[in-house]
Amino acid sequence: ERAWDRNYTMAQSYYNSHGNVDVPQSYKTADGTALGMWLYRQKKMLNKLSSDRRNKLKSVGIEAV
Repeated sequence: ERAWDRNYTMAQSYYNSHGNVDVPQSYKTADGTALGMWLYRQKKMLNKLSSDRRNKLKSVGIEAV
């Protein structure tokens, strides 16, 4: 739960800075977090996540792949 929230906060920060979350799977944050891979996994399983998590991800432009 905490890890998901931390990664979401990083995704939200990236979105606020860049206006999108279109990052390559290999993208890592300054602290080494594999944000690109995390986003890829969230997109793949978007329809299996709780509605709260789906809504949070959609608020930063994430759609299912």
